[in-house]
Amino acid sequence: MKSNKVAIMFVFLLMLVLVCGISGCLPPNPQECYDSDGGINYEMVGTAKDGMSSSIDYCINDIELMENYCSYGKITGTIYSCPAGCVDGACVSKYQECYDSDGGIDYYTQGTTSGRMGGYEEVCHPEEACPTGVMLFSDKCGSDGELTEYYCENNIIYNTKYFCDSGICEYGACLKEGATCENEGYTCSYGCSESQEEVSSSSYSCPVNEICCKEQESGIVELILTVGETEMVSIGGIDHTIELFDIYSGLEAYIIVDGEAKNIVEDSAYTFSNMQVYVEDITFYSWAGGQDQSSVQLRLEGTTSTPIVPSVPNAVCGETITASTTLTSDLTNCPGKGLIIAASNIVLDCAGHSITGSNINISMGIDMNTYGYITNIIIRNCIVNNFYYGLFMGNSYQNQIISSTFSGQDYGAYLTGSYNNVFTNSIFSGNTKGIFVSGGSGNKGCGNTGIISQPGENSISNTSC
Repeated sequence: MKSNKVAIMFVFLLMLVLVCGISGCLPPNPQECYDSDGGINYEMVGTAKDGMSSSIDYCINDIELMENYCSYGKITGTIYSCPAGCVDGACVSKYQECYDSDGGIDYYTQGTTSGRMGGYEEVCHPEEACPTGVMLFSDKCGSDGELTEYYCENNIIYNTKYFCDSGICEYGACLKEGATCENEGYTCSYGCSESQEEVSSSSYSCPVNEICCKEQESGIVELILTVGETEMVSIGGIDHTIELFDIYSGLEAYIIVDGEAKNIVEDSAYTFSNMQVYVEDITFYSWAGGQDQSSVQLRLEGTTSTPIVPSVPNAVCGETITASTTLTSDLTNCPGKGLIIAASNIVLDCAGHSITGSNINISMGIDMNTYGYITNIIIRNCIVNNFYYGLFMGNSYQNQIISSTFSGQDYGAYLTGSYNNVFTNSIFSGNTKGIFVSGGSGNKGCGNTGIISQPGENSISNTSC
């Protein structure tokens, strides 16, 4: 009889498993709790649920966040003060901190503002330049002298409309009363001649489609070098390194200028980058166990500005640059690389145009690594954003980065095995790391804004020029 009861009980349990599964017929455990953002996560909005209720993360005010999470099977919450502000139930991340390059409301300087938008419903412009949740705006001109000025307030981007006192708005800034190109002694033209340079300041106005040009000033440096001596000279604000490597008995010398080597002879002229090197005298002494006193006398002539470079229409993503280049349009949605620099002694002038990536891993906005040992490059007036590396320098030296913007990247600029590069008047905004140096020395920076480096990591000083 006892065995029959055991058999009946076994059959009952077997049927219960087949019908319900292992736990399908059991009542729900009221203590089970789940948090969609994985627990305490201040930079992601989440919903915590248990068997009785659910709670979503929310902003108490512009700074404080109510973060809900699971603890011992129940929903609990904590109040957290977000360093960069609270928006839509989450702390604003470091990619979303608001930054205005012209320092706030400045009607006479064009600025670029990055962060989250508030106050007005506008789309991201340019749309491709904005990482998820981050917007990028430049001050812009409307009709009849109207300026739209973007600025940061409480870590949010706002804008205001302003009518310029002079009635003239150009290049995203108001022109001051009476500040035109001609009354400053310059000339308006559709393009500057070889002896001229463009006046980039927006304070000097010209008719539509014309630019303000002024004559370049010459710079002359006299120099005497002995064998083995290296000298750095500045012409037009550009530093050049000149080394006298050797002199031969036939009055032929071997010099290295900015990494470019040439054999030279007396009473001859040679072109290096944007300067002429005239060999005025070569003096040879027979070496007899002491220091070699052979020397050369050089005259260096250049201009006080970087050389004028030709425009290249319709440049495309991934294009290789081997000659001085001026962009005439934006490069957008570049899948891997924006531009590749493959030659020394050239200028890349983006003329305010942007190079925008697709934010994929190991992508580069400007690649100075593939060809290696690149020297004496000038990169200016570029807006590079949404790449893994905004600028990648590998084994590069004596290069200059001037008045450019790098935003929304893992690395604004990454330098490895690179020496004596200079960053001036450039903006680093919304990058995980601004300028990162993994190898090399003598790299400098001055007048830049937004350079970020993590504790213990290699970077450059922003006041070393």
